Amino acid sequence: MTRETFALTGTVYLLFAIPCGLICAITWIRHRTIVRLGCADRLILILPWAIWACLVMSGYRDKSLSNSIEAALLGLASGLIFLVRSWSIPHVQRPQSQLALASLAASSLAAIAVWALVPALPE
Repeated sequence: MTRETFALTGTVYLLFAIPCGLICAITWIRHRTIVRLGCADRLILILPWAIWACLVMSGYRDKSLSNSIEAALLGLASGLIFLVRSWSIPHVQRPQSQLALASLAASSLAAIAVWALVPALPE
């Protein structure tokens, strides 16, 4: 991986992390009395983006990191998935660890769906 690709990867991560982090932080602040953060909740800030970035750089489709709008969409989707997980705690009789793992799995599937469904943009 070249130096330029590494720098671009960090910039594109910020496009994912800012919307996801803001939505997750605001949601957690509003629901902190009922939401217990675990490992899966922390991984939601890394794993979906890592899956998406690996798929983009894999070369299976003619995509590049110029499809950076996908990172922002994925950040929004991951944040909204965390919001739904936090909202559902009082309404669903499941342990929070199961809900956290389900939200991590949904975010990871969203990463694959965004990669697969958004068309490639020219460089």
